[in-house]
Amino acid sequence: MAVGSNSPSVTHDGLLRIEDCLDADGGILVPPGVTLISLIDRNIANVGDSPAYRYLDYTGLNDGRVVELTWKQLGVRVQAIAAQVQRLADRGDRVAVLAPQGLDYIAGFFAAIKAGTVAVPLFAPELQGHAERLEIALRDAQPSVVLTTSAAAEGVHGFLPS
Repeated sequence: MAVGSNSPSVTHDGLLRIEDCLDADGGILVPPGVTLISLIDRNIANVGDSPAYRYLDYTGLNDGRVVELTWKQLGVRVQAIAAQVQRLADRGDRVAVLAPQGLDYIAGFFAAIKAGTVAVPLFAPELQGHAERLEIALRDAQPSVVLTTSAAAEGVHGFLPS
């Protein structure tokens, strides 16, 4: 198949072919109508019960605990969070993600995009020694919404200006 051809880039089984995402020089070429959210939706429809993300959690007593989300589970989370973001922000607004590493971070990031806002991936203020960087990033981004987790909410709230 020719690189970057006009043939359909999604096969009968819903798979996007890598060669359809590269131009003749090997640069990235996004096929018409394909977005990050459309790729997630395609995976939900075609391989929904397969793991989308696997996270190795080293934060508790069971260090290295495997936590997985299937594409369908990810889709449910993304849809629910995106609906809330749309209630709080307008299309094109910036939404900062200040959450600990993990599957909730991924869901929040994709939800901000699905909601039509601009996801600003940052980090939770609990990351030692990075408060000044986070303050500068937040000041520059001027997000209208900040996404975080219940576990990090108190620290995030205490970090944000009143």
